[in-house]
Amino acid sequence: MRNLMIAIAVASSLAGVAHSQSDLDQWPPRDYLVESLVDDIPAILDSYDRETGRFGSEPWICTDQNRIFPLAAAWSLDHPDNPYYHSDEVLEAIAGGGVALVEAQDETGKWRFDKKDGSYWGQIHMPWTYSRWIRAYHLVGDALPDDARETWEEGLKLGFGQIAQAYPQSGVHNIPVHRAMALYIAGECFDNQQWQDDAREFMAKAVGEQDPGGFWSENQGPVVGYNFVYSDSLGIYYAFSQDPVVLDALERAARFHASVLWPDGSAVSAIDERQIYHKNIRIGNPGFAHTPEGRGYLLAQTRRHAGENLRLIGADMAAALLLYGGEGEVVMPGEIGEDGVVTLGDNDALVRRGDRWSWALSAYTAEVPGNRWIQDRQNLVDVFHAELGLVAGGGNTKLQPWWSTFALGDPSLVSHTPGDEKPNFTPEVKLAWTPSEATVSREGDVTRLDATVTQRAKMDREELLAESFEQISVGELPGEWSVFSMAGEMHVTGDEAHEGARALRFVDDDNQRSHGLRSPKIPAEPEESYYTEAWWLGEQENNAAIYLEFWNDEDERIEGGISIFTCSGTGEWSQRGGTARAPEGTVAVTMLLYSSTSGMTDGYFDGAALGRLVPDEAGQASMDASVEVRAEDEDLLLSYRAEPGVGAQAHLPLMLRGARLDLSTGEAHQLTDELLQLTSEETGDYVIHGDLRISIPDGASLRWPAMQHNPYARDGKSGLQNAKLVLVMPFEDTAEYTVRLTAIEPEPFDGEVFEARDLPFEHSEGTYTKRLDNLGSQFIGGTDVGDWIRFTLPEIEPGRYELFGDFVLAHSYGIVEVLVNGEVVGEPFDGYWTGVDASGTMESFGQVELGEGPHEITVRIIGRNPEATSQIFSVRRWLLRPVE
Repeated sequence: MRNLMIAIAVASSLAGVAHSQSDLDQWPPRDYLVESLVDDIPAILDSYDRETGRFGSEPWICTDQNRIFPLAAAWSLDHPDNPYYHSDEVLEAIAGGGVALVEAQDETGKWRFDKKDGSYWGQIHMPWTYSRWIRAYHLVGDALPDDARETWEEGLKLGFGQIAQAYPQSGVHNIPVHRAMALYIAGECFDNQQWQDDAREFMAKAVGEQDPGGFWSENQGPVVGYNFVYSDSLGIYYAFSQDPVVLDALERAARFHASVLWPDGSAVSAIDERQIYHKNIRIGNPGFAHTPEGRGYLLAQTRRHAGENLRLIGADMAAALLLYGGEGEVVMPGEIGEDGVVTLGDNDALVRRGDRWSWALSAYTAEVPGNRWIQDRQNLVDVFHAELGLVAGGGNTKLQPWWSTFALGDPSLVSHTPGDEKPNFTPEVKLAWTPSEATVSREGDVTRLDATVTQRAKMDREELLAESFEQISVGELPGEWSVFSMAGEMHVTGDEAHEGARALRFVDDDNQRSHGLRSPKIPAEPEESYYTEAWWLGEQENNAAIYLEFWNDEDERIEGGISIFTCSGTGEWSQRGGTARAPEGTVAVTMLLYSSTSGMTDGYFDGAALGRLVPDEAGQASMDASVEVRAEDEDLLLSYRAEPGVGAQAHLPLMLRGARLDLSTGEAHQLTDELLQLTSEETGDYVIHGDLRISIPDGASLRWPAMQHNPYARDGKSGLQNAKLVLVMPFEDTAEYTVRLTAIEPEPFDGEVFEARDLPFEHSEGTYTKRLDNLGSQFIGGTDVGDWIRFTLPEIEPGRYELFGDFVLAHSYGIVEVLVNGEVVGEPFDGYWTGVDASGTMESFGQVELGEGPHEITVRIIGRNPEATSQIFSVRRWLLRPVE
């Protein structure tokens, strides 16, 4: 008989934690943070391979080694509840982990940028890993064995020697800011004053780039999620440097983040130019711990995260807060705008929080960018309900006009082709899906957003410069072009060509100097749009870039007047380039064929061109639109207005609330990966999706699924969990639509309800379990057919009951049977769905007779759907209804 794996009713990770939120009355809650750090150490050590020095699961990626930092914190922390203080086992894992990083470095100190999905993104001085590696060295460097310390120092000096070359001149972005923090620490560790000075100068520049509203922008308007990177980096930097220049920026950042919180502690996503909505609670980081406002934010968010059971945070964050945080006065978020109405900037956005309904309107606008990481500013409305959470909106994406609050033209003209890794994000089509202008306003309890949507004019190309290299002698360079910091070789060759017989041979064999060829300066005008392009041929990992550069009348390259277009080596000729608008002060434009200081490459350029984009005489179609949002009794009303007959549409993208859509006609639809379109005649007056009722105005329709373009996947692929059910409102012969959202109060269950994650359970050997609070379930993984998880119910009144199981559905979930006290009941249940449905699916397993004493309910894996990727499973609740 197989041995049993036994879990207790309360997750073991909570053992030893005081069960009172009074432990979170002031900052820092040191005992709570120590417990959070210590609790994760066994799992980190279990993931360590002594043979290779690597942590984590296959395929190994360099960020798996980030675990050496919390290990180093645990090793160095003298606290009565920390059994890992000066542990030999922990020090051995730390040392081996750093050596493994050195072994994986290339000659420039970079690692392969791999992901767990097997995709490769080039070579990189991974900032998150370098910062944790140097912080681990700062904590344990003197205790490392001599051979390990020598290896560590060789690798760290190699990497930071390369990183340092970008400072202080680097542009401000979340990655350079994080690297600058690490560079400062490396300067302290290795007594390199130049590194410290360069990092300090750059951090002052980063502070200067912060918007007065407390956020950093990477195009136009806030990056909400990535703002935490800036705060984290500046906070840790301050802990080491005590540089007072960063404190005001950290206070402004804390105020900003407090102002954009939903009542559950998640953040508004409509204003975010980088990431879609995430339900998780961001508790903050060391950057918040150095100001009263930040410490208040930390306390409020930590309390929300911890809940009544004082759920722990991750070891990495706990370590950072223990080591690099501050203490002192606390100003809670409620005192700086967490409640009520907040207006950002000059009527750029509005967040309205109420007891039942809350919403946000975003008037941040920007041209559709060609960069995959900067999302289209298209979704202007987020809607949040106190019990249901976020119900509509959910952020921005690319190549998905159905997510746009307003569109002018046919949304089907723009879409993502599955598998396309290099899509054109700015196609020249007769469609506008982002506003060109917008503003928010408020009158009493009614908030309004007014927007102007303008179609991109068809652009003609006026070629200003073209270089085919056909007229240049082999071995020479174009006479009017200039060499930029040559670090290899460049010459015209007859060995390769995209067209004709010649191309530019481009070899950068120096990892410490840049390499490039710049065109002559061409006269240019501010606010005009310019393009550049060229063909590139390089093998895999041989990448170059094309820069579009703008110059002022002092013959200086304008700060921020650079657009970069990557040329990736694929083994075949590919045309790369893009467009940019000339900034204020522009008098000239150039193109630069380029390889960076830390880059090395070998390939060919051909067909280089630079030009101006000129709107044709037909002009641009434009329309004005608005949306008003107001609460009425228990409901929320959204009224959309636009001129009819010009091709305008309004869209309300709804968050996924389960696998089922119920129509007021009595019909129901399963939401799969197949396209579903329903007119208002087919839906009836309303639909119910999960616990939300949505009215369907006459003339409107529903569309599913409107998929996200995921920038973090090479091919943009995203699952149904991020897809939207979209209410489409075309302004054909009507100028206004009003939509009513109603939260449906679930009828109380007339019986006993048992949360599976709070019940004692056993599970079969070889499997593992997790308490999934975000899904409200108890999970079992590593399962084969025959594996099981067995729950023990508390004693109940003897009698006859109908048994219900409440299960999560997912693409990797199996087919199960349910047993009560060892006897199979009901029919098998298939947990497969194409996405992840966390809303719960109630299934009856018939009537059971229960006597006195405890009772066991077992879930046993018996197979899987042919479409399922595995046969794991997740149980939310068991319910017993008395039978008369």
